[in-house]
Amino acid sequence: KQSCPQPRNTPRVVMALPPPSKELVLQLITNVSEHLSSPENAEDLKLVLQMSVEHSESRAPALEVVIQRRVDEKPESQLAPYNSPEGAFFLHQAIAEMCKSDADVMAAWQKHAVSQVWQSV
Repeated sequence: KQSCPQPRNTPRVVMALPPPSKELVLQLITNVSEHLSSPENAEDLKLVLQMSVEHSESRAPALEVVIQRRVDEKPESQLAPYNSPEGAFFLHQAIAEMCKSDADVMAAWQKHAVSQVWQSV
């Protein structure tokens, strides 16, 4: 059973960002896991795993890459407000908090985290 990501100290500068909707979080967890679990996306998985090494108390670089790619593909994406290092970290924190308080998000996290993909993001 996989536990939720652990929240860290959130920089004050990102407090102005909108909280993500539950639907956005569920879609993100599911879509990233499905994309990176596919053998045809092995290079993307490799990149995310490499970026995860830089994960710290104030950065979520693997999630930065995921968000940046999505916003590059679709500028009007719901992820657009989080398309920055601070925004990605804020979103990571929001997912961690939502995972602790929402059974659906926790279930999605547990289902998809076993693929090791989300453990690195």
